[in-house]
Parts: sequence; C-alpha cells; structure tokens
Amino acid sequence: ITVDQFRYLAFLVEDVAALQVNQDLFKRYTKKLGYGLARRQDTYMSAFVTNLANNVGTLGQELAPDDYLEAIRILQSLGVFAENGNNKDDFSIFLSPKEYVALMRQPEFNNRDVNSAADSIQKFSVGKVYGMPVYTSNLLTTNGVGVDNTLKHRDAMVFAVQKEYKVDSDRLLEKIGVGVVAYSVYGGGVLNFAPETAAGGAETANRGIHLKAT
Repeated sequence: ITVDQFRYLAFLVEDVAALQVNQDLFKRYTKKLGYGLARRQDTYMSAFVTNLANNVGTLGQELAPDDYLEAIRILQSLGVFAENGNNKDDFSIFLSPKEYVALMRQPEFNNRDVNSAADSIQKFSVGKVYGMPVYTSNLLTTNGVGVDNTLKHRDAMVFAVQKEYKVDSDRLLEKIGVGVVAYSVYGGGVLNFAPETAAGGAETANRGIHLKAT
C-alpha cells in the first residue's frame, strides 16, 4: 500500500471580524471541508473495484438474482465465502442508485411471499441480499456505459491514513482576511490472498467481486 494521496480544501473569509466573533460560522465552514475531503476519499477507494480479480455482469445492464448467486459461487470456490454462509456478515454489497432501484424490483428481494424480511415498499430499503447488507452510493466509479458496483469482503481493500484531516487557519495580511485550509494524507488499494483451498494457488485480489452493471 502506497500512501501517496495529499488532498486539501481551502477558502478565504475576507470579513475578519465576522469569523473571529462568530465561532459557529467557523464550525460550519470546517464541517463542509471535512465532508469534501471524505467524499474525495470515497471516490478514491471506489476506483479500486476494477482491480478485483473476478467480475460478474455486464456494464450498462441490470444485475439479476443469478448474478449475485454467481458472485457467491466464485467466492465459495476460492474458499472466501463459507459453504454454510456463516461468515456472510463479513461481506457488503455497494450499488449505484440505479442498480439499487433495479434490485428493489426483483421479486426475490421485495416479495414477502418469497422473502419474509422484504420491506422495500414500506421503507424503500432492500435490507440484505442472501444475508449480506446492501448500500447505495453516488460515488461509485462510472465506467463507460455502466457503473462499477461491488460485492466484497471487509478484507478486500485497505485504506491507510497517515494524517487525518486537519484544519489550520491564519490571517493573511495581503488579503485582509483569514485563510482556512483542511488537508489529509492517505493511500489505499486491494489486498492479495492465496485461495483458501487445498490446491492453494497464486495470491490475487480474490476477496471481492466487481459487479458490472448500471
């Protein structure tokens, strides 16, 4: 893992007195800076989905229930997903808003006659797919005609922070104002593992599946 990302956000408040007197104003500004940096970190990590060793689906086409089952089959064949699914809590599914709504249309996940935990109509929530929690995000990477969604184990990727975001401010005489900057230093990537099978094999990024979809 290489820690090579340095990102910052900054702004200038020309009315010095307003910033010095109104600390709530300063807090609101810094909160927005923190959100901006966190958003950039999320988009940075989502770009690693295409580095996963296995993929399912087709960019631009909605995933079907069989696609999720195929992803599980691949992870089982690698010894990552337990045969009885007792480690399913270690996995999560991240979908684009369009793919999330597509999933909600699937009877396997929204019909109480099929899934007693289905509650997509009342709460606009899928909940879980084959025992794995589902999350939606606008920050997944757009790839050509589709989006890089993913089903992954918690060990599939790593995010390393050398300096959590820090806010500094100082008066700038030439601007007659106060400059405020927030910055962070971090890095990330996918982790490689040998298949957890009797035959073993080469280490690859096999802890997750790249779900090619909408």
